[in-house]
Amino acid sequence: MTTVFNRWVLLASMALLAACASVPKMDLPSANRDPVAQATTAWPTGDAAWPTADWWTGFDDPALSALIKGVLAANPSLAVARSHAIAATAVAEGQRSTLSPQVGMKLAPGREQISANGMFPKPFGGQTFTLVDLAGSLTYRLDLSGSMRAQLRSREAQAAASAEEAQRAAEAVAATTARVYYELSAALADREDLERMQQLIARNRQIAEVRANLGLDTQALTRHIVADAEAFREQVAAAEERVSRARGVLAALSGSGPDATADLVPPRVQSITVVRLPKDMHLSLLSRRADVRAARDRVESVANDRLAAQRAYLPDLNFQFLLGLQSRALDSLFESGSRQWTVGPALTLPLFDGGQRRAVNRTEEALYQAVRAQYQQTVVQAVSDVNAALVSRRGSAEALQAAQKALDEESASLAALKRRYTAGIAAEADFVQAQMRVLERTREVSRQLVRSRWADIDLIESLGGDAREEPTR
Repeated sequence: MTTVFNRWVLLASMALLAACASVPKMDLPSANRDPVAQATTAWPTGDAAWPTADWWTGFDDPALSALIKGVLAANPSLAVARSHAIAATAVAEGQRSTLSPQVGMKLAPGREQISANGMFPKPFGGQTFTLVDLAGSLTYRLDLSGSMRAQLRSREAQAAASAEEAQRAAEAVAATTARVYYELSAALADREDLERMQQLIARNRQIAEVRANLGLDTQALTRHIVADAEAFREQVAAAEERVSRARGVLAALSGSGPDATADLVPPRVQSITVVRLPKDMHLSLLSRRADVRAARDRVESVANDRLAAQRAYLPDLNFQFLLGLQSRALDSLFESGSRQWTVGPALTLPLFDGGQRRAVNRTEEALYQAVRAQYQQTVVQAVSDVNAALVSRRGSAEALQAAQKALDEESASLAALKRRYTAGIAAEADFVQAQMRVLERTREVSRQLVRSRWADIDLIESLGGDAREEPTR
């Protein structure tokens, strides 16, 4: 009795030691270390909240909101990313099951003939009989080395990384959709302005032809105006191409044919909607960006794989219990004499494998260094994205201010010239040219307004837009 008790105490102690298996240490750059701290000291500070899941509603455009919602629900690449995340979660659940007791049942009826010329002589040899096995089994792996728990943590980290990558993909698709939507808006607005300028050029051409026929101007001036008209036709065609291209991209993003967005007409951007900066960007960026979190999860996954490979040198213990019935006849299967059982532990200790485990350890170590470097590169890219968005936003604000000032000056000049033209002291050709200059300045303001909107979208995406895809119906 004492011997049996000591054996179970020994097994319990080994299991307790296995439960204390340490988690691998990961040496990763933190938020107050390079490259974040050095690169973000010049960033402006703000007091706003971080972008929300439906950040596009801040642009107050129902058509844009409906478009992005549809794209997030139907985009094929997002469906692939979501499927990968689901598969990774299922793999982690499967790995978790290996740490639980395994219970099974076996029923194996059959007929068997014993060779008369084999190991067993007659009268046993040469007989044919029925053999029925009915058994239940219980198997439990104690995982003394902690290798299986390390593998479980690795699969869980992989599942988390896949989910983060799916979220980042949704953020990128939402931002791309918004940018292309405003590209379509800009192309439509530009086409409209060019068509109005074409009408003014046509009127200017009529005036030039009349003056040339009267000998007041040369034919060279008329030809110059005709050349301007043809050039504007070329610009209108280019704008039309931009419209078609943007519609095609939006249709592809939603997983539809090219005609799906034929009726989509975004309104002209009339004003800026500046995204306010959140608090502590340089401290919270690494925890906010889904791709940074995914890269860190990948490092954790490989670190646990490395730990599992290191613990492959340690012994392991399995416990198995089998209880069943075996009989040569079905009618005697449930008699007391048909019972059979097996119970006992199995301790495995790897000794020599020709260097296989050493090679696996070297592979896992190299993979760990690689994914750690990838994590650092992802952090650098995150900082670079935010910095580029801030620079672009500052530049677009300055350019918009200059374009608006130029438009105000041209509008004031046109108003003065209109009064002179109405009074009959200014030529119509000068009045037409002044209108064209105002339209050209209007085109530039429209371009800068859209550029400002793009800069805001870039900033939202670089901060981590937190887009949540809608489930497919």
